[in-house]
Amino acid sequence: MDYGVKPYRDFDNKLCCDLIDFEFDLPRCFWLTAYLRDFDVFRTALSYAYQAKYNFEYFDVRGIDLIERVRSGTFFTKVELQDYLTHCLYRVGHTPESDSHIISIKRLNTKSLDNLIHATRFSLTRVASSTTKFRIKALISFLSFLYENIHSGKKVSREIEARYKDCKERLSRFARKVKNDNADVKDQFEQAIPTEVYFRLLEIIKPHHQDNPWSKNSRFRNHIIVQLLIETGIRVGAACKLKISDLVADKTPRIKITRTPHDPTDTRARPPAQKTKAHVSALSPGLMQRLLLYIVTDRAKYPESVNHDFIFVSEKGKTAGQPIAIQSVNYLFTQLSKSIDFRVYPHLMRHKFQEIFEDAGVAMGLSAEGINDLRRFASGWVNNSDMVELYNEHKIAVAAYEISRNAQKFILGNVKELS
Repeated sequence: MDYGVKPYRDFDNKLCCDLIDFEFDLPRCFWLTAYLRDFDVFRTALSYAYQAKYNFEYFDVRGIDLIERVRSGTFFTKVELQDYLTHCLYRVGHTPESDSHIISIKRLNTKSLDNLIHATRFSLTRVASSTTKFRIKALISFLSFLYENIHSGKKVSREIEARYKDCKERLSRFARKVKNDNADVKDQFEQAIPTEVYFRLLEIIKPHHQDNPWSKNSRFRNHIIVQLLIETGIRVGAACKLKISDLVADKTPRIKITRTPHDPTDTRARPPAQKTKAHVSALSPGLMQRLLLYIVTDRAKYPESVNHDFIFVSEKGKTAGQPIAIQSVNYLFTQLSKSIDFRVYPHLMRHKFQEIFEDAGVAMGLSAEGINDLRRFASGWVNNSDMVELYNEHKIAVAAYEISRNAQKFILGNVKELS
């Protein structure tokens, strides 16, 4: 059993992926092939493909044929489900059977199982709770796909339907009971990037700064990428798929953030994706000028750059002149982190942008509701999105702190009057 996830392009040049059985060099399961083709975003399909690899490897070792179980409507016994769910809690190769310090839970009831989850949550062999939940979510998703398609147009017995619903409910219930295993307390009062570190970052990314961590050939490009993420708060995927045609260089400089999940011009093995809806982000005139200068100077040095419209290009090796990969952007942030002695990464710039956006809105005299409405527009979020609270935890914490202090002063003042 030797499985691997393999990207490929279909006859319509759409980038897809599949789980391959390397022994025969064929797809592991044609139902899975069809399932993965249903995803609009390649990176999402890729994530589910890796979870399918995990699930197929687990069930194949135990002689459980997922397709046949759904076709026959037998699904899983309670013991089989409990064994699988326990396995999802641990890293590959580390299960209760392989660890003498972990008790078998095959015959435990739901309450005992919940207690056991709590008791072992800090085990060194445990994976993050988010990983466990995603493994289960991926299995539920694939089982639902199989059930709906295998039994489509057929009259399903009440017994089979009941087993199907019971299987999904047991999986979902377990996932809900998996508690957050993060033992560190997150202090929302802390800024995404401390002020002194942030100003140090702004200085060190300048191409001629003596402590700039990047090679001379890459400094101008990397400076623009970091500055772009700082000024707009866009995702790293949106920055990597930004095209020259997305620039609007008039009196109000701006960029168009577009959604093109199956861009035929993107030749990258793993094309970046834009998750939020299409929108427009404002740019400072200075950054727009540097972008245009980069396009006609550094970018133009590479003959391969004439074959596509993407702004940022790779500058080394065989991929020189081709669209830059997300991994390359992540690496430039790794280098930057070492120089400022503080871990920064692309998505942290998005959090910092939200803090600065809040300050700017308050300085303009806007209401909290008005700021949040503009924030949703600037970030490409839907109107009912709850991302406002997630990305603005620092400002919310500061406001809550001030209200709490005022309440304490009020309470203490009344206590003094009564004494």
